[in-house]
Amino acid sequence: MEAETDENGEIAFRGFYGRYRVEFKVDGELRSREAHLKRGERNVWSFNLPG
Repeated sequence: MEAETDENGEIAFRGFYGRYRVEFKVDGELRSREAHLKRGERNVWSFNLPG
């Protein structure tokens, strides 16, 4: 899946429970973080990136 952030710098998606590697392109450089979508939880993540 590819997505672009909205005017608030946010994206939303639906997925299956499990671990995801979230990749970001910051100033042309690819960076990544891991997120875990857990059953019965709110599943809201925040990633602070330079730039």
